[in-house]
Amino acid sequence: MKKSIYTRIIAATLLFASFTFAQLDQTGNETKSTVDKTDYYYHAHDGIYFATVFTFAYESLSKHYERENWGDEGTDDISFKGWIPPLIEARLGAYYLNVAGIYGTFAFGLGTGDIEDTYRNKEDDYERTEEASATTMRMLLGLGADFYPLQDKESLLYGLFFGLCGGFAFEAAEITSEYHFQNSDETFHNFFGRVEAGYDWWFCTRWRVGASFNYTFGGFMHTESPNNDYSGSRKEEQTTTSHTFGLAIRIAH
Repeated sequence: MKKSIYTRIIAATLLFASFTFAQLDQTGNETKSTVDKTDYYYHAHDGIYFATVFTFAYESLSKHYERENWGDEGTDDISFKGWIPPLIEARLGAYYLNVAGIYGTFAFGLGTGDIEDTYRNKEDDYERTEEASATTMRMLLGLGADFYPLQDKESLLYGLFFGLCGGFAFEAAEITSEYHFQNSDETFHNFFGRVEAGYDWWFCTRWRVGASFNYTFGGFMHTESPNNDYSGSRKEEQTTTSHTFGLAIRIAH
C-alpha cells in the first residue's frame, strides 16, 4: 500500500516537473523570437565599425609659387584636373550609443587628367604656359565619424547618415605625354577636410550597402625663410589647394 502511494507521489512530481520545464522552454522560445536579430527591426549601429568605400571622384589640384631668387622675381601656377576611378578606402573603428561611428581611415587611388603650368617673370614681363597629360596618385590618412540622426527603425529615413573626416593627403601628378615641363612631376600635399551625406540599405543582419556624395577640401601653405648672402637673397612661398567631388559606394558593418 505504501509502495503504491510512493509511486503515485513520484509520478505526480515528474508530471509537474515536465509541465514546468515545458512552460519554461516555451517562454524561452518566445523570448528568443522576440530578440531574433534576423528581423529587420534589430539592425543597429553597434559593435565594430568597418567599411570598404569606392569613390568615383573628380578632383582639381592647384599650386601657386612666389619666387624671389637673387633679384629674379616670378610666379608659377600649376593646376591639375582629372578623374579618379575609383579611390579605394578602408575605415575601421567602433560605434558609440548607436548614433555615431568613429573610425580611422586609409585611402589610395590613381587618376588621369591634364596638368597646366603658367610661369610669369615680373621683371621681364614674360609669361609661358605649358600643358600636358598626367596621372595622379592620391593617398589619404585621417580620422572621421559617421552620424545617424534618426533612431526610428520604422522610418524610411532610418539609414540616413552624415559624415565628417579630416587628415593629411599625399597627392602627386606625373607627366605622361612626350612633351615635359621643367619638372616631370608635381606634388600637391595638403591637410584636408571632408563632408559626406548618404543612405544605407541592410542586406543581412549586420551588413549593409550604401551610397553617398562627398566633398573634400584641402589646403597647405609653406614659406621658406629668406637666405641672405653676398649675392642677394632667396625666398619661396608655396600655396596648395585641392577640391574633390565624389560619388561613393560602400559596404559597411
